[in-house]
Amino acid sequence: MSDRPDKPIYELAVTWILAPIILVFISMIGFSFENAGRNTLLGDAGAGVIADQSSSFAARAQNYAVYLAIVLLMIPMIRIIAGDFRREVLLSLNWGFVVLSALWSQNPYATVQGSMYLALNIVFAFYLLRRFSPNDFMRLLMMAGTIALFSSLFLVVAMPQYGIMGRQWFNTAGWQGIFSQKNILGQAFCWLITPAFFVKLSGQYARILRICYIFLLLFFIAMSRSTGAWIDCVCVVVSILVMKQLSRVSKRDATVLVITGLVLVVVFAMLAVAFRETLLPIFGKDTTLTGRTLIYASVIDSIMKRPWLGYGYMAFWTGLKGESANVVLSTFSGIGYAESGVLELTLGVGLIGLVLFLVLFFRAVGDAVYCLVRKPSPEVMWYTSLLILALVINTESGKLLYIGNFECILEYIVFVALRRERRKLQTQVINEPIAA
Repeated sequence: MSDRPDKPIYELAVTWILAPIILVFISMIGFSFENAGRNTLLGDAGAGVIADQSSSFAARAQNYAVYLAIVLLMIPMIRIIAGDFRREVLLSLNWGFVVLSALWSQNPYATVQGSMYLALNIVFAFYLLRRFSPNDFMRLLMMAGTIALFSSLFLVVAMPQYGIMGRQWFNTAGWQGIFSQKNILGQAFCWLITPAFFVKLSGQYARILRICYIFLLLFFIAMSRSTGAWIDCVCVVVSILVMKQLSRVSKRDATVLVITGLVLVVVFAMLAVAFRETLLPIFGKDTTLTGRTLIYASVIDSIMKRPWLGYGYMAFWTGLKGESANVVLSTFSGIGYAESGVLELTLGVGLIGLVLFLVLFFRAVGDAVYCLVRKPSPEVMWYTSLLILALVINTESGKLLYIGNFECILEYIVFVALRRERRKLQTQVINEPIAA
C-alpha cells in the first residue's frame, strides 16, 4: 500500500504528520522543554509521586492530539485493520487479557482507559504495516531520527538547560536533547539507528548520508552517558554486523559461528557476574545498579502478593496510595516504574499476562529463526535486530505492552511482520515445482 517506494519519503505528505507523532511516542513522557521542572534533584525525586503540574495540561493536549490524528489516519483503512486484528489471534488475546484485568484492578478506570490507548497502539502498528512497505517505513524512521538529531543538537548548544541533563541524582551531566531524560535519548536512538543498516537508499550521496546518520546517533548515545544505552547499542550493533556476515556464508558455517558465538556470550556473562564488583565501577555503577536491585526486590515482594493476575493493567503505580506506597517508601524514592519491562508487565497483568506475552514474543523468535536460515531479506534482519534490542532493553528497563511508547508499537509491527514473512516463505516452498 506504499505510494511509489522510490519516491523520497519527505515528499509524501503523510510523513510530515507521522514523523512528529513518532517523535512524541519515542519521547514516552514528553519532551525536555515540556518537563523542565524535572531537570532538578527535587523534580527527579518526586516525579513518580507527584505529576509535573506545570506541564500536565500541555502533555494531555499533546496526547489527545496524537491519538486523534491516529484515529483520523486509520479511518479509510478501518475494515482492513479490523481484519488484521482478528487474524492475529495471539495479539488479540494479549489485548483481551489486558481489558479483562479491569475486573480485578485496584484502579479499574485507569485499566479501562489504558486498554483503550493500547488498542490504538495496536491499530497504529497495523496502519503502519499497511501504509508503508518495509523499506519506506525504515526511511520514515530515519527521517524522524534526523529531526530528533538536529533538534537535540540545537537544544544542547543553544538551550542547555533543556538539552543537557543536570540532575545531581545521576552525578554526571548527560545529553538528553529533546527527550525528558538521558536514558530515554539513549534508548530512542538505539531504536532509530537500526534501520540505517538495512534501508535501501538511492542517490549519489546515499552512502555518505547513511554513514553520517549512524555516526551522529552513536555520538549522541555516547554523550547521553547512559550506561544502559551503551550496552543496548553495543548489543544491537554487534548482532546486526553478525547477522550480515552470517547471511554471506553457508548454512553449515553459519551454524558453527552461531554456536561459537552463543558459547562466548555465556562465558562472558559468567565472567561479568563473577567480576561484577570490579567491572561495575568502570561504568559508574555499584553492586545495586544505582539502586535498581533494591527496587527489583521491593517490586517482587508486591508481585508475590498478587502473582497470577497482578494489580490491573496500568493500575499499580498510584504514588503513596495502595500497594505502590510500599515500594516508594521501602526504596526512599519517587519511583513510578519497576525499572524492568518484565517486572512492570507482571505488576499489571500477573504471571498469566506475562506468559501470554512471552508466547507471542517467542513465536516471533521462531519466525525469525525460520526466515534467517533461508537467506534472509534486509527487512527480516531488521525485524530480528529489533527483537534482540527489545530483549536486551527489557532486562534492565524497557516497557512491554505500554501505552504511549514507540517500543511497544515497534514490537507489534515485528510480531506481525515476521509471521507474514514466514507464511510467505512457506507458500513459496509449497508452490515450488518438484524436481524430476
